Amino acid sequence: MQIIHNISFSPDPQDFYSHLRISKNSRHSNEFDDLLKKAVTIAGPKAAYMVSEVINLSAEELSINNIRFTSRLLSKNLHGTVYPFAATAGRELAEFAARISGTLPKFWIEYIQNMVLFSAASALESNLPRVNPSCMNPGSLPDWGIEQQRELFMLLGDIPSTLGILLNQDCLIEPLKSITGIYFYSDIPFCNCSLCNKKNCPTRRIAFQRQSHIDI
Repeated sequence: MQIIHNISFSPDPQDFYSHLRISKNSRHSNEFDDLLKKAVTIAGPKAAYMVSEVINLSAEELSINNIRFTSRLLSKNLHGTVYPFAATAGRELAEFAARISGTLPKFWIEYIQNMVLFSAASALESNLPRVNPSCMNPGSLPDWGIEQQRELFMLLGDIPSTLGILLNQDCLIEPLKSITGIYFYSDIPFCNCSLCNKKNCPTRRIAFQRQSHIDI
């Protein structure tokens, strides 16, 4: 297990204003700045990964550390060394966010939590052995269903408990602003977003590619 320590989250409030449609030096900007300052002191982004080897069993099944996964796309993409991982914005921030009231503050803290999670995932990526890794996450695409979070949590071993995350009976991670998946390297970079046609997704990284060359 490789734990990423001391992940930094120290944003400039003005970097958020445009996305959140906050006017500079307004009453809302002052209120947001106060909320962000509190969130920064509470946030505890965490991340960890492990190094594993894939055994490809068929066009639709593979094994990692004797844990079997079923997915045509996963079996197509994953070969050799892979990096199962988990990252979270932290239980501390989730508990703080749950106490926030008011439509705008709730909207703001949702975005702040997403950015904290992004900082955790970015820190993890920067600690992998090579740049520009590809990634797959259970539940992001129909071909690798969210129910296989169970197998992924089994594979991750002590990582979830170390980060303070758990999987509930609906295969959702708690706290909500957490993510699991498998990083890997391939000749053709892969991104879930290329096969997802969800509109107005705030975490989209690349455009949907209807006739993608990496489609299944």
